[in-house]
Amino acid sequence: MDINDKNILNIALKRHLEWGKEMLIPLETKLLKDIPNISTDDLKKLVDYIKNISKDILWKIYYSNYDRKTNELKTNTVSEIKNKYPWIDEENLKTLHLQGMYYAWHG
Repeated sequence: MDINDKNILNIALKRHLEWGKEMLIPLETKLLKDIPNISTDDLKKLVDYIKNISKDILWKIYYSNYDRKTNELKTNTVSEIKNKYPWIDEENLKTLHLQGMYYAWHG
């Protein structure tokens, strides 16, 4: 199994970005349902990677580029994400943008 496959990465990211009751379920548990043949080692690598890029996007790309005086972003964050993580699909980009704005605004 190739955990660098963009479909697998997008499934993992989508599951990581879930809110509500799904947010309370560990990502490992959700991914084992979605990707049942994943090895323990690959699961750990995938979870670590997804959590790290999520932190990077939400805190470094959004939070650090939010202007509190104007309540606007200083950069085109979606373009920045696309350049840094070209494998992220449109659905996840939209979710990241919404959550990124929330994190930037609420800090």
